[in-house]
Amino acid sequence: MTLIKSISGIRGTIGGKAGEGLNPLDIVKFTSAYATLIRRTSTVGSNKIVVGRDARISGEMVKNVVCGTLMGMGFDVVNIGLASTPTTELAGQAITHFQNRRDRGISDYQPLIDEHAPLYYVRKDCPPILLICGDREREMLGRYEENAYMWRMLKIIGHPAAYLYELQGFDHGTMSHPAHSILLEYIRNREKEVDK
Repeated sequence: MTLIKSISGIRGTIGGKAGEGLNPLDIVKFTSAYATLIRRTSTVGSNKIVVGRDARISGEMVKNVVCGTLMGMGFDVVNIGLASTPTTELAGQAITHFQNRRDRGISDYQPLIDEHAPLYYVRKDCPPILLICGDREREMLGRYEENAYMWRMLKIIGHPAAYLYELQGFDHGTMSHPAHSILLEYIRNREKEVDK
């Protein structure tokens, strides 16, 4: 897969030449650009950046490069561990992303769970995971149901710390504001656990 850059982030196959796939150099470049943007535009007094990772085999490596880059640039990194893509942005897809399916000629109405889907990597020993979605009747196509299925599968296999919230009355575009208090509480609790 070639490197895809969009409003929702970057995607690509791990490895290859810089700019063609997604290798550590690309990850450092994009992380540094993000950190520079935050430093220049943020009006918040905090120096913290929250980092979550997906369940793919490469997730650990990507997380380490991102965290190392951010720390090297002077940020205080809060590592929340496994997060469904993009939980740290909220209301992530649990099946293979729309854009990935479109690139392969698969309709938005045809669900797919493959190695590009967080659901593919459900396992009992995943780190704690927080899933927040808008109202199932107002959220993007199947988004709540995808996340509910992921939460249910985690519960069935005995995962000890999977949480699902449906924000009644909010759609994909309006759910982020009410979700922030839930996310902040989750982050504070994770920080306490890490500090123990």
